[in-house]
Amino acid sequence: KNGYEPTVHNVIVRSGEILTLKGELSLSTGEIKVQTRPSKVQVFLEGKCILTTVPESKDSFTSAEATLKLPVGEHALVFRADGYADTARKVIVKKHGNDALRVRLEFKPNFEVRTSNSVYRGVLIRKDADGTTTLELRPGFYRTFTPGEIRSSRIWEESNVTTNR
Repeated sequence: KNGYEPTVHNVIVRSGEILTLKGELSLSTGEIKVQTRPSKVQVFLEGKCILTTVPESKDSFTSAEATLKLPVGEHALVFRADGYADTARKVIVKKHGNDALRVRLEFKPNFEVRTSNSVYRGVLIRKDADGTTTLELRPGFYRTFTPGEIRSSRIWEESNVTTNR
């Protein structure tokens, strides 16, 4: 059967004998090494999380290499992390000799803070009860705003941007 390891049974049947043979097929799988940037990324297959990558080291923005064991054949994987756009990749898994998969997600700001000097867009990390707000302004770069310096803040999406035609 496609996608399964072949199984062979040697059987000797004597004249007039009835033989029942039961067997199980095992799934044919291969392994792909996965490394992501940022370091903590969930990997989905058919809507189910099959892996969460972990940092290479304590302060690393890149994940340690992880191994995905998948059935041989073509698969669509989705990579997801807070503050980043989902990234989809098609992979073809072979029994032996799979290439490593390196995936870099695109940083996607989701919050805006306006001060008297500037407008900052980033990923909302924390908003305390007193109004103190921490944003990740670009991968690995954080800034905390005190209530006194914030003129306004709001959830921000790229769809909020208008363009002139």
